[in-house]
Amino acid sequence: MVEEIEVAKEEMQSLNEELTTVNQELQNKIEEHRRVNSDLHVLIESTQMATLFLDPRLNVLLYTPESTKLFSLLPIDIGRPLEHLSHRLLYAGFLQDAEQVLDSAIEVEREVEARNGFWYMMRVMPYDSEAGRAGGVVLTFADITSQKRVEQASLDRFTLTFHAGPMAASIVTQDEGRFLDVNQIFEEITGYKRAEIVGHLARTMDLLFFEEVDPSGVPSDPVPDEFKTQIRTKTGLPRDLVVSTTSIVHEGAPCYLSLFYDVTERKRLEREILLVSDREQRRIGIDLHDGLGTHLTGVALMARGLARKIRADRPIAPDEVEEIAQLLGDGIEQARRLAHGLNPFLLEARGLSVALQELVSDVQTRSGVDCSFEEEGDGPPLESEQAMHLYRITQEALTNAARHAQAAHIRVVLHRSNRLVRLAIMDDGNGVDPLTASGSGMGLSIMRYRAEMIGARLSVAGAPGGGTAVTCTFKSRS
Repeated sequence: MVEEIEVAKEEMQSLNEELTTVNQELQNKIEEHRRVNSDLHVLIESTQMATLFLDPRLNVLLYTPESTKLFSLLPIDIGRPLEHLSHRLLYAGFLQDAEQVLDSAIEVEREVEARNGFWYMMRVMPYDSEAGRAGGVVLTFADITSQKRVEQASLDRFTLTFHAGPMAASIVTQDEGRFLDVNQIFEEITGYKRAEIVGHLARTMDLLFFEEVDPSGVPSDPVPDEFKTQIRTKTGLPRDLVVSTTSIVHEGAPCYLSLFYDVTERKRLEREILLVSDREQRRIGIDLHDGLGTHLTGVALMARGLARKIRADRPIAPDEVEEIAQLLGDGIEQARRLAHGLNPFLLEARGLSVALQELVSDVQTRSGVDCSFEEEGDGPPLESEQAMHLYRITQEALTNAARHAQAAHIRVVLHRSNRLVRLAIMDDGNGVDPLTASGSGMGLSIMRYRAEMIGARLSVAGAPGGGTAVTCTFKSRS
């Protein structure tokens, strides 16, 4: 009996030792879980990010202090359903997002705004996912307010540049070719109002800016950076455009930003200049044939007459030789005038002022109209291109005033002060024709084109005391 008791005691002692060992292991596990739990709390709180942990029934398991800025949470709310919590978000669909993630175990991400104007990147993520279904849901809210403000500031600058820029502009979706926005210059060129454009397909309005499109209106090939095209305005008029296109993301969608430059007027002027060039060539040909050619033919006949006299030993009067010399001098003068009209050599040799003085004197001689030239200021010399265009503008304006204005006096003034250059051609004739001043005349159109080539502003208006004043103003690059 005593032996049985001793054996039982030993067994009890062994069992007690085993229990003590197991208890110690459990204590170690508890301490380890406590440390892990403490570390997890410290980690979650140190993120300074609003985070909610929800169980499979979408009850609150855990939350960070930052979450109280978006949800009305207290420690006693642990275990409460998410739908029972009041919140400060303008977006109320987060509960449906959580249910979706719980069912599909697929993360959801979206930008949401709070009532105080702050923006957050909300991520709804599954955890403890098994067999395609989440065992819980984690909601995180990362503050992206600064980023949104930078994006908004950038968008505001883009919008200001888009609508206040010097070129026509449009934004068209890449998938459909649908207009999202146009600016005022676009309206002026096409004749359409913004409300008539936005939301409509480019192909249905005959405003396609792509050379080839498929039936849906989408370019079949990549859109070139810059190309020429032609559209029709609301009234059906054709307009020639140079288009510069780039891909952008606008309101979250891939789009084309297109900038347009209307070259219709320039192409018309180029055609007119070619016509003028052809006409001038014909005129010069006629002048050479009927003027200088006939004149030299007469000189040649007189020279042959003198040769016959010399062969016949007949006396030659000095007046006959003097007459030939005089006629040759006249021919040289005619050739000089023709050459001067084609290329004013004085312009390159002695500068714009001397060339304009010579031009004014020549017009006065040929037309009989009193002409004068004045120079003001002492600005730097002009570039050869600028000087040439100013010379041609003066030549055209003088010709118009002498032939058509019935003027008695024409005054040319060249003013140069620092970088400012102003050329004025004023007459006391019958005044400016409003239709001509608007730019419909070929000569005026060419003058405007020349002014544009050097970045100048050309104006045609009534002169003080009557007559017409043509003024060209620009800043020299010198």
